[in-house]
Amino acid sequence: MFIHPNLAVKLIPFSELEIIFKKFFLDRLDQELTFEAFLSGLPQEQQRKISCMLEKECRHEKISSADSFPGNVEIYRHLRYYPSELHSHNFFECFYMLEGSCEIELSDKKLCFKEEDFCLIPPGTMHKVSLFGSGILISFLIQKDYFTNSFSSFLTVQNHMSSFFSQGMYMRNKNSYILFHTFGDENIRKILETILLEYTSHTEYSNLLIETFLSSALTLLLKNHLESAECCSDSFIATPLIAQIQTYLRANIQSATLKSVAEHFNYSVSYLSRMISAKTNGTFSDMLRSERIRKACALLVNTNLKISDITEQVGYTNQHQFNQIFKAETGLSPSAYRAEHTQHSQTKKQP
Repeated sequence: MFIHPNLAVKLIPFSELEIIFKKFFLDRLDQELTFEAFLSGLPQEQQRKISCMLEKECRHEKISSADSFPGNVEIYRHLRYYPSELHSHNFFECFYMLEGSCEIELSDKKLCFKEEDFCLIPPGTMHKVSLFGSGILISFLIQKDYFTNSFSSFLTVQNHMSSFFSQGMYMRNKNSYILFHTFGDENIRKILETILLEYTSHTEYSNLLIETFLSSALTLLLKNHLESAECCSDSFIATPLIAQIQTYLRANIQSATLKSVAEHFNYSVSYLSRMISAKTNGTFSDMLRSERIRKACALLVNTNLKISDITEQVGYTNQHQFNQIFKAETGLSPSAYRAEHTQHSQTKKQP
């Protein structure tokens, strides 16, 4: 498949570190060998050189295995032959197979990932990538809070996608994913290549364009490929109601109670409470608190409202209580959150 020339020169060639990973992979076929043992068998000067390359080139692999990263969206090409381990994190990860094929392993399942496949994995899902060959696999990491604030329209339609993302925000399942087979869809490919070009160009508006194009790509996936998508979730059947409850909470953030939600959906309070607990491993209060803090975060970053006004808008009557809950959820006070995220947003706009 043709790759844009400006991307081909950056994505196709093997790096020096990938060549080392490949040698380790081949050596490991003949004997049980850890990467640390492999390195220890090399001359010390080469070991130091490889350590420096690991620190520089494996930054994205470390981000992928961590709990957070700066910014809303992070993009990287997977290192080929990288000795990955099963891991999970607190953000959404989207894989796109630009060229070739690979294997994505979940905790008890393996996915054969083919050219132009697009896979979405929610927070909390254990996974690892096995990319042994010349394939080009791109990862898009999306912050959980950013997704809920920016792509909330996906949750208003009752389908596999809304269920998937509701699950990612509220549930703790180990084998959840949606796999889209988009081979031959030039629109999806062109949009994703445009994102990669913007990411490598680092212009003043690159971050804004990347976020806009990524939203467009996800919308096209919904429009053109949802019916043929492979969906897997440990509790997939019940998640449409979770999405409906989430939508109701957003529309009634100030006044929603367990009783009002139960009446709206024609359930008894006790039954709804038990169902939410069974399907989310949490309580109704957890869901309501998450929605209130999500909205508070958006208001802090995108408006100049006083914190006292935001407190009222998201349904709290006591600002001290709001401050305590907000800090417990985000690790920052409301004023510190506003300062940090406003500063970061301004920094991103600079060339």
